Amino acid sequence: MRYRVDAPVAGLRGWISTAALLVGCLLAGTVAAAVQQYPAALKPFLSQGIRVVKQFAAVDGLKGWVVERDGNYRIVYTSADGKYLFIGLVADEQGNNLTQAEYKTYVPKPNLAGAWSKLEKADWVAEGSEVPKAIVYVVFDPNCPYCHFFWRAAQAYEKVGLQVRYVLVAFVKADSAGKAAAILESNDPARALNKNETGFQVSTETGAIAPMQNPKPATRAKLRANMRLMSSLRVESTPTIFYKSPSGEVRMVSGMPRLGRLPELFGLPKQKIDDPDLARFR
Repeated sequence: MRYRVDAPVAGLRGWISTAALLVGCLLAGTVAAAVQQYPAALKPFLSQGIRVVKQFAAVDGLKGWVVERDGNYRIVYTSADGKYLFIGLVADEQGNNLTQAEYKTYVPKPNLAGAWSKLEKADWVAEGSEVPKAIVYVVFDPNCPYCHFFWRAAQAYEKVGLQVRYVLVAFVKADSAGKAAAILESNDPARALNKNETGFQVSTETGAIAPMQNPKPATRAKLRANMRLMSSLRVESTPTIFYKSPSGEVRMVSGMPRLGRLPELFGLPKQKIDDPDLARFR
């Protein structure tokens, strides 16, 4: 088995904030007795409020650790001798993302009991039916190509009673914040979002709306709040869709779902979608 530990790649941009979180917490200090059992490279982080949830055996003698702080879970690795800490993803020689698989296996599933009320109170842009038969919330970046594909797929369902509430965040590209701000500050945010998606350039993964250079402080605060909400709900990628099951249970789906799942997510009859660019999601 050959492995690599390297920087985040597209689709795993949440690891960037992980590195910043952990490195920012690396401060000198006395290690408490409670963390003496852990490898030396991990101890400085634990003394600053990061909690170990689980340990597991990783590839080539690496030790994997599920760590948590303020409700945010990540996976880090230590060397066999405990002297080095690795932050990033581990992939094998076939390009398989082992860290992602380990995350799904070892990280506790999120408790979504209070998610719906948090989303209702967030700043979102509604599109679709004004008298909805069904509502979903979508964590959405204006430069995210898979968000764009979701938007295209949702159009048919919006015609039969779906309302989509887009919770705008900004982390895919440097100008995502400016584009999100341009949508939020528009006189008609739904129309601005539609403009961004109608002209979206899939080849360059670029939303169509011009980024705002100097958003209002209130707009910046809204985006920061949405990013905090994204973190608290343990959303790792966009789009992430929140919906309710027939029994009222809140559920979460990350990534662009298969078209065949949309009736389940939306609670609406299956609609014909003949967009050739969405054929890959059938």
